[in-house]
Parts: sequence; structure tokens; C-alpha cells
Amino acid sequence: TAPTWPADQVKAIYSPTYSADCNFANWGGCVAYTNDTYGKKYVMGAECWGFGLDGYTLNCLTMEKLHADIWIADDASLRLVPIYGGAGLTTDDSHGKFVNLTGQQWNSIDLTLSSDFAGLDLSSIFQFKVDNANGLTIWIGNVYFYRESAIVDDDAPYNVSGHMASQSYFSV
Repeated sequence: TAPTWPADQVKAIYSPTYSADCNFANWGGCVAYTNDTYGKKYVMGAECWGFGLDGYTLNCLTMEKLHADIWIADDASLRLVPIYGGAGLTTDDSHGKFVNLTGQQWNSIDLTLSSDFAGLDLSSIFQFKVDNANGLTIWIGNVYFYRESAIVDDDAPYNVSGHMASQSYFSV
């Protein structure tokens, strides 16, 4: 199903619902992928370890979770790896998270950034890797970062009770 988070609470890597600008990369030279009705379809070679999504740079410091919708032909455990750039460029797989997927159905995955990707620099995410996928057929429907609540303007004035102040509370 289509995601329903407000667009200002989402940083999309790939999604038919949200604005996103990514390339589907054939990093290992053994991946065939196509667009189809369900999203991006990957058919992995028998010796192929995974694939990537790149071509964007996202500042995800205000995001709380990573969401992915993945359909897979057979039960499998895949590793999802956000990769960050800048001075701390890493392809360090220790920031990856293994997820168990059930075959012949869409798997909706929500991972908490602060615990599932502890230590990851979220200020400059520029690639996303899915690996441990040898010989699998996979559809990617959505991949995005999100937060469950709207971002509050830290510079807005507050009254003593902690509620946002309106001009009616103050006189000059």
C-alpha cells in the first residue's frame, strides 16, 4: 500500500509516492533490474551479493526511522546498509542491519535509526545498499527515512507552560 506520512516528515531514497531522485546501481555487475508495476524489480545472479541505490544526498539528522517495502520470492535474510559521505565516508557494513523477509509477499520494514543504526552519521546519506541477496528475485517498492511527528521550530517562542506562545499572550 502507498505510504501515508506527510511529505515534510519524509526523506525518500526511492518511492512512487514521495519525491525521490535515485539511481539503481549495478555495483556487482551481475544484477538485472527493470521497472514494473510493483516498483523496481531485481533478479540477482547466483554469485551476486547485492545492489545499491545512489545518486542523491540526504541530511537525515531529524529523521527517526528507515522504512523499506520489499517483496521477495523466497524467505531470506538481507542486510540493509545506509552509506554516508563527507569527511566520514564509509562503506562499513557494521552500520548495516539484517532483516528476515518472508517469501511470496511484501515485507514492510521499519527500523529505528538510533538503535538499529547507532553511530551512523545521518548528515550525508548518499547511498543505500542491499546485500546478502545471491540468486534472489526482489522488488523494491519504497525506501525512505521518516519521523513520526512534525518537526517543531526550535526558534519559536514558548510561554512558561511550554506551549507555543501566540502574540495574544505578550504585550510590548
